[in-house]
Amino acid sequence: MRSTRAKCSEEVQERLGIDEHLNVIRGDPRNARYLVPLTDPKAEESAQCFAETVHVIMACDDVGFPSREVSDWWFEQCVIDGRKSVCEADYEATFF
Repeated sequence: MRSTRAKCSEEVQERLGIDEHLNVIRGDPRNARYLVPLTDPKAEESAQCFAETVHVIMACDDVGFPSREVSDWWFEQCVIDGRKSVCEADYEATFF
């Protein structure tokens, strides 16, 4: 999945705590704060909007998800990615 996202160097991946598809690595301690809702309601709302948009694009690109569980897991990943995007300009810049 995530074939629509650009790639970035391994150095950037390591610095930002992301994988080769630009997904936030959940097990990286630097990303722990993104596994829970952001304290700023407007920032959390932006992260949720990011997640909804990316999740729909992924579903269209991949002709849906194989199961509800897979879809839910990817939506959660999109929310986590959205939170990091809202909070870290360097991460957000990897999408452009």
